[in-house]
Parts: sequence; C-alpha cells; structure tokens
Amino acid sequence: MDFTDRPYVFVFYELTYKKQSANRKEIEQNWAYYLKEFINYYLKQQYPESLTFQIESNQILSFAFLEESGYPALKELIGRMKQILDFDKDDGYVTIAISSFYTNAAQMTDAYKETLQLSKRRRLNDETQIIESHHKLELAPMSLSPQQEQEFDVNLRAGNKAETLQIVHRFLAQLHKRSVSALQYYHFADEIVYKTIKTLTALQADHHCLGEEAWLREQVAGCHTYEQLSSFLDGFLASAIELVGRKKGERDPITSFVIEYVEKHYSGDVTLEIVADKLNISSGYLSTYFKEKTGVNFIDYLNDLRIRKAKEMLLESGCRIQDVARKAGYQNMNSFNRMFKKFCGITPSEFRKQVAP
Repeated sequence: MDFTDRPYVFVFYELTYKKQSANRKEIEQNWAYYLKEFINYYLKQQYPESLTFQIESNQILSFAFLEESGYPALKELIGRMKQILDFDKDDGYVTIAISSFYTNAAQMTDAYKETLQLSKRRRLNDETQIIESHHKLELAPMSLSPQQEQEFDVNLRAGNKAETLQIVHRFLAQLHKRSVSALQYYHFADEIVYKTIKTLTALQADHHCLGEEAWLREQVAGCHTYEQLSSFLDGFLASAIELVGRKKGERDPITSFVIEYVEKHYSGDVTLEIVADKLNISSGYLSTYFKEKTGVNFIDYLNDLRIRKAKEMLLESGCRIQDVARKAGYQNMNSFNRMFKKFCGITPSEFRKQVAP
C-alpha cells in the first residue's frame, strides 16, 4: 500500500463475552468471526482500501486511510456499528478504540500501541464503548492510603463487618465519582483480595474455602459493572470476616481475659502492664502472645474498641464531643482527634456532620 503522505488510523476492537456456558469457547470464536466480517463489510463500503483482521481470540484490528477532515464521518460510521452491536449487549460488549492520525508505514506499531493503551481507558459498565485519542483518563489512587489500609486491617482482624465494608464502599464511591477506568477498579479489588488473604494467613485462619487467589482475581475481572464488583467484594469480605469470627471463637483463656477486661474498662486507665499484672505474666510476653493469637497489637485493639464506642456515642445528638472523648477513655482532646482520624479517616466533628439526620 502507498503510505506517502496519506493519513490513516487504526481502530481496535476488544470483545468481552459475559455469559458462562459449557460451549462458551466455541460461542466466543463464532462471535469473533462474525464480528470481524461485520466490521470489514461496514468499513469497506466507506473505505475500500481498509483492512480488518483478527489478531487475538477476542481482538480485532482495522486499518483505514482517511483525511483528518473525514474523522467525523468515521466516528458516525462506528457509532452506527455500535447501535447494531448493542443488540447483543445481553451476551457481550465491545471496546472500540480509535487511534490518532499517522502518515508513515513505520508508525504502524505506534498506532497499534496507542489503541491498546486507549482500550485500557474503558469505564466499568457492560456496554459497548467508543474511546477516542482525545479522551482523558482521570488519575485517581487505586489503593488505600496507609491510614485507610491500617483502618481496614484493624477492623478486619477485629471482625468488624460493618466498619470493614464501609471503608471499601467509601473508596469505591470515590472511584465512581471520578469516573475512573475499569482497570483502576480491578486493581483496587485485587488489592483488597490480596490484603484480606494476607490477614487471614497471619491469623492462621483456613481461607481455602474462599478460593485460590488466582481464581478470586478471575472473579474480579468477571465483574462488568460497578454493582457487580461491589457485590463481589461484599460477599468476599463477609465470608472472610466470618472466618475471622470462627478463629476468634476458638477460646483462648489469656486472649479471652484480655478482651473481656478491655471491654469492661476501656473508658478508664487501661495499659498492657495493668492487664499483664492481672494475669501474673510479663507485659512483653502478653504483647507477643496477644499479637500472635489475634493478629493485632494490644494498643491497636484497645484504640479500635474505644473509637468504635466513640462513634456509637457520637450518634447521640445530646452528647458533647468532649464528653465522648472522656467516656471513650481519652482525657486529651488532641489524642482523641488524632486517634479518631487515624481509624476513621475523618475527625469526630466531621463524622457527626456526616451521620447527622
């Protein structure tokens, strides 16, 4: 083909089949074949020199010469193709990425790489999407901050289902608000799976019933919408927290005494030394033993309990924040504010504003 000063574009199509069935592979192969023929037929009518070929089992690539002034016509053509593809939306969807304009045959690799990168900007939904080179990708953190990660770990280890799910829901809501790519959602979900398995392993909880990590990542990738991903994480974390509860239910006389003592005296002066003295053991031994059995440090467990109690009291409109701090075991407001933000990500006053009716 003659590339001399002739602008061209690449159009990349990635197929995603949603349904699970015994003959899924055969169905996907047939779908890809007919879709390639369909794309080729449409493009040839408007761009006779165009080429369309299958490059992977679920990937198709088209090449077409056209002037930049003809881009609206190409966009309109692909838009009409999308309308037809939408008839199959119950079975699957297509990600369509349109490259920038290129003029040299030596740039074909660059054009192809650009379409691959553009396809990664796909949003999290189960509809066919058209992604153009001028579309910008919203940059957003794909992992919990160190503070959020600590809050997640402490609540997971303590078996606090509501608090653990709230952390995940809050982060998912931030991603949804910023309209990030599906890959950013998947990265976050993979991190949650990894951190949860890691915590269960540290707690010596048998997590094999949840599935192998590779299989769990496949389940994440199989979530095509925000609702599906949120539902998967809810179910996964609920099962993980149930395992934590079972592990905690394996009664240990020392840890049980510590937990019961802290539950009764959290509003007063509670230290590792005081509890160790009650058990007639050294504070160093108790610290190591408690961490080994529960997976959480004594001081983190104490502060997590105090903050959870503080959150309950903050829901009572007639209770002043200063009184809440004192009743939760904090005599210093600065310490209370710092610890509350460490575990909740916001200050006590901000929390009260968020939950106020």
